[in-house]
Amino acid sequence: MSFRENLHDQFELVHNHCLHRRKGGEEFIQLLKERAQHEESYARGLERLGNHPYFVTSQGTLSHAISAMKNDNLNKAMQAKILAESITNDLVEPFKELLRNQGNTLKKASAEGKKLEKDKAMLKERVEKSKGRYVRACMECEQLTILLEQPIPQVKREKLVQRLILSKKEVEDSMKQNIEAVNAYNSYQTRYCDMMAMILEIYQKQEEQRLEAMKDSLRKLVVYETSCLRNLQYDIDNLAHSMESVNIQADINQFIDENTSNNPKMILLEFEPYQGTHPSFKEVKHNAPIVTIPHSITTSDSQALNALQDVYKSEISNILQKTWNAENLSPEEFHQFRNIIKDPSARQCFTSVLGQKKTQGDVSLSEKSFEQMGELLLVVLNECALTTDIRTSRNLIQLSQVFRKAQGSPNAPLEYLQNLIISHSIWASMEFWEGIIQSAIDEDIQSHEVYGLHENETQESIENRIKNIVFCQLGVFGNTMLTFQVDTMYAAELVSKYACKYQLSSEDMDTLMATIDKKFSAKTDKEEEVVQEVQRGVPKWLHELEGATATMNKRIKKDNKVNEESKTEEHENPEETYKQAENPEETNKTEEIKESDSLEIVREEVSKEEIEKEAEQEP
Repeated sequence: MSFRENLHDQFELVHNHCLHRRKGGEEFIQLLKERAQHEESYARGLERLGNHPYFVTSQGTLSHAISAMKNDNLNKAMQAKILAESITNDLVEPFKELLRNQGNTLKKASAEGKKLEKDKAMLKERVEKSKGRYVRACMECEQLTILLEQPIPQVKREKLVQRLILSKKEVEDSMKQNIEAVNAYNSYQTRYCDMMAMILEIYQKQEEQRLEAMKDSLRKLVVYETSCLRNLQYDIDNLAHSMESVNIQADINQFIDENTSNNPKMILLEFEPYQGTHPSFKEVKHNAPIVTIPHSITTSDSQALNALQDVYKSEISNILQKTWNAENLSPEEFHQFRNIIKDPSARQCFTSVLGQKKTQGDVSLSEKSFEQMGELLLVVLNECALTTDIRTSRNLIQLSQVFRKAQGSPNAPLEYLQNLIISHSIWASMEFWEGIIQSAIDEDIQSHEVYGLHENETQESIENRIKNIVFCQLGVFGNTMLTFQVDTMYAAELVSKYACKYQLSSEDMDTLMATIDKKFSAKTDKEEEVVQEVQRGVPKWLHELEGATATMNKRIKKDNKVNEESKTEEHENPEETYKQAENPEETNKTEEIKESDSLEIVREEVSKEEIEKEAEQEP
């Protein structure tokens, strides 16, 4: 047994015990000093020393030896002077030096031990405080959740929702602080055990040295007594027996037995999740509780809306992270996802989180995550179909062609999320595709106007730019409709409708229709073409862009032809040519804007589609 192993969490007790034993050592020195002084006074001093009430009851086995020594003092008057010198020079001074050295060493160890105990207590107090804050926040959040599930007025409901949002944030913050406090305590516990073990070793070593020195001093004293008091031999045997009765290990074992700790050597704390009565608070574990927010809540406060979107984003991020980690979603979590996805802002948060995953390059899913992600996309598409959410649906079209199932082998075909949602009824709605195409055209036109890409345009240039935008969008979504198994006849009809609406030329319309027919006619030989493309090393997306690229080249040639005709008109109208010659900078600027408009749009659409296709095909 040792202080390190059996008294690892009793530093204060060991420290007080050491101070008490040091006091006993000082009393022992004082005893020897006075013995030496009173040896000179012979009878009076020895008699007084034998009857002196020194406190030796706490010295263990040492007390018996000291008592025998005190009883023997009355018989040593004749050799008092010699014995006094021997005691002073050989016993008192060495033991004083030992206590002095131990005191210097113990100052640092004692300070370090007290600091360790103080830091440990502070960390433990921090754990308790953060735990109390976390429990209070969870209880408040739970009560608000229960109140929101009851029928209450709308105004009060909105106030409760705002309180719930703040309470939810408080739960997350307090839980994070509690976990950090627990981790800090556990991390500190390892250092505490190592440092405290060394400190306790110092205390035990000093205790052993003191007892050994006291025992050695008593032995020397016995030798001195034996040589000086030959005439008192009858008392020497009894005194020697008493001196040998000092048992250092017995004293230490007795102290350890009386104060042995029943606690384990290292106590590690664990995070205790809040357990409430509400279903959302029964199994919180290491994740924040899922808070039910009624779909019917509406507010005009922008700050409240932003806070509500933060809650949506937090809940959706947790669900998607579980899906990415191939963890099973509980029925409550799936039901909660169905409820919050009914809100348009929640669907925007859903596509935003997926967009962040795409930006981070985390597009490969395990088989289980892949299937579970398909179920979530179908839930979102159901809400899009019910609410005619064109924007979210258009984003899901792009995202479903990005995320894919992890390949089992390098030669395995790629399977995207599009395959899991391609059978949804929303893709069979022509009104839906009309909304997607129209919104894409409107956003593209608006983006040119907002960023001021074309200033000082003529009406003819504006019309040509809009036609170029419409032509590119029809080419892109014509191919997209075919990939989602829309009938070629309906796709061609929809493309023709918008081509006529924006007054595209017959040549442009024929080019678009030829692209759609070519893609449709190539379906029968799809598998054979894929094998040939892989063998040649030509990516599939490049062949899909051949039609679009050819179309863009035709548009560019057409624009060049128009420019040549305009030059011919200049020769036929010398007055107009003369006016342009007077302002050559303005004329060149107008021609550069017209030419750069068409080329810029073509390059943007082609490069954008190439980058997306290439990102999808990269392993």
